[in-house]
Amino acid sequence: TGITVAGQADGTYGDGSNQLHYPNSVFLDFNEDMYIVDQNNHRIQKWLKNAVSGTTVAGNGSDPNINNRLFYPRDVYVNNQIIYISDTIDDRIQCFMNGNLSSGRVLA
Repeated sequence: TGITVAGQADGTYGDGSNQLHYPNSVFLDFNEDMYIVDQNNHRIQKWLKNAVSGTTVAGNGSDPNINNRLFYPRDVYVNNQIIYISDTIDDRIQCFMNGNLSSGRVLA
């Protein structure tokens, strides 16, 4: 039997810090914290081990600065506090410094 470790156990979706909407990919770091691609909320959520909610560490879907916005992100990788994200609809790879929502840079 599976155990829900992020999102709602009943399968409901939303945009709250304890909700996900079409989680597409997950990256587990050395602390067993999860970085979750929350695709339809256009963000990356970080869920600490055993947490009941997440924190947005990249994107928000509405930032007017195109370098800080994600549009249907697809995959995430974290290395030395730098978050790399494939931003599907914007056809690019973005990087963010962990926790700095205004640090978006286009890499490719």
